[in-house]
Amino acid sequence: MNRIAEIQRSQLISTYGIGSIYDALDYSVVIAGLEYWYPNKTEILNEERLQKKLGKEFFRQPKVIENEPTIPSFRFPEWVFCPKCKNLKPIYNLSDRTDKKCGRCKEKYVPARFIISCSKGHLDDFPWNWWVHRGPSCDRPKLKLHNTGRTTSLAGIRVSCENEGCGAERTLEGIFGKNALGGLKCHGKRPWLGFDNKEECGETPRVLQRGSASVYYSITESAISIPPFSERINVFLRQFEDEIKYISEDALSGYFNAKLEKTGENFRVEDLVEAAMKRKGDSDEEESITDLRQAEYEALCHPGEMDDRDEFAAKEEEVPLLYQNQISKLVLVHRLREVRALTGFARISPDGEVAPLSKKPKNWLPASEMKGEGIFIELDRQTMADWVEAATPDFLARVKKLETTRLEQLEKGSAWAEIRKITPCFLLIHTIAHILIQQLILECGYSSSALRERLYINDGSDGNPEMSGFLIYTATSDSEGSLGGLVRQGFENRFSDVMRKTLEKACWCSNDPLCMESEGQGYNSLNLAACHSCCLLPETSCELRNCYLDRGVIIGIDGKPEAGFFPRALYT
Repeated sequence: MNRIAEIQRSQLISTYGIGSIYDALDYSVVIAGLEYWYPNKTEILNEERLQKKLGKEFFRQPKVIENEPTIPSFRFPEWVFCPKCKNLKPIYNLSDRTDKKCGRCKEKYVPARFIISCSKGHLDDFPWNWWVHRGPSCDRPKLKLHNTGRTTSLAGIRVSCENEGCGAERTLEGIFGKNALGGLKCHGKRPWLGFDNKEECGETPRVLQRGSASVYYSITESAISIPPFSERINVFLRQFEDEIKYISEDALSGYFNAKLEKTGENFRVEDLVEAAMKRKGDSDEEESITDLRQAEYEALCHPGEMDDRDEFAAKEEEVPLLYQNQISKLVLVHRLREVRALTGFARISPDGEVAPLSKKPKNWLPASEMKGEGIFIELDRQTMADWVEAATPDFLARVKKLETTRLEQLEKGSAWAEIRKITPCFLLIHTIAHILIQQLILECGYSSSALRERLYINDGSDGNPEMSGFLIYTATSDSEGSLGGLVRQGFENRFSDVMRKTLEKACWCSNDPLCMESEGQGYNSLNLAACHSCCLLPETSCELRNCYLDRGVIIGIDGKPEAGFFPRALYT
């Protein structure tokens, strides 16, 4: 296996996960499935609550090995183009499948620009022979790709067959149409699981550009390590998880004595045995997404004493006097650990069928560990209840319109509509998190994708405790995530100014009045007064793919600032 490029480990869970296409320097590749990963080139990660939720024994993260490849991949697409002699051919027609240059003119090959996919996640080369011949190919096709120069559209790109006696040719005009490949059925290919891997599929494929965002939508699950799992003793036990689960209680004392002597740690053996047995007992309990969030919410709302050796360290800060009616808790998370696992992916649309990461289910998933800091804010539930009760019918109708759109999308099978009912409080918490992230990026000097939101919202209608907060935390795996710049913005003497600027930011959008008066925009019209100029974040920063946002719930609508949650006196 040759080393062809470098990818950040965190990108293997998002942009360049299994099944995605990566453009390397010499050719493009598809990241290979789990069967092709090398266990000795990965390190095991454990996050007990997330493992229980996903039904996995552990996670794996690629090691960083100098000048040595760790993630396998396959060359894709198979069709390549020579920009000098204009030849268009599949790599299996080359003398060597790893050839980087044309054998005739020595010019470097360029991967074919277009590929095809279907909503089931299958991936294949664009059917060049089928397209130019309008069906079955001639006996010995010899294709060339020309740019006529007459137009910059696809009508200016012509494919021709130079085979003697054929002479077929056709432009690429219309290839992105929904039925452009009508009559052609998907072959069910899954090249990330091996080029011989395919399954039955009767769908008509769609044409995509190789580098398009719609080629790959990663599906992830994550959890933040909280007490007791984040405590120093459990961090120590996590290293020996695979061994401990097979050792009886009677033999644990001798086992830990040997480990303590080897590592030099100063734990009491009795404490280690007690914690190990508790971990064994907890491993059989099921964990739901609600349980995950509820436990994190409790840990954030009621942080214990900080220990510099724990993975989770938080301290409650005084809420600035101006905002004490609207914000009930302000907690500075000085240290946190997040484990994010890749569970699958979709193509063409985020609502597409989830494609598998392996031929057969494994007892592990690829994951990434990130350590950083954050700010947790809980909005006052009584103030929100009073605000909703005093809302005008026009204001409530505005929110109901978004809920109606969500239900319509749910009937169509949209995965992003499978959330709780959209309420004014839901929109408020999500939107203020977005705009606050944008302001914190400016204040801290972080890159636009460095911060991430984590929402804790529940109105209690499902029988679970109410939640009304959000965590903004650093989402990068490098040193930018733990330099303390984010936490400092939460100090009482700074946070008041940050909030004022955030609310001022919510008042203005360069697309107003069109943005503020919108009755539905964004993906599937699941936003109201929210667009790229005012509210939207990089996709990796938002849990809901930039859906369910509305500035109107913060600052009011139709010239009625009193309809907003935050009184105008706080930001004017």
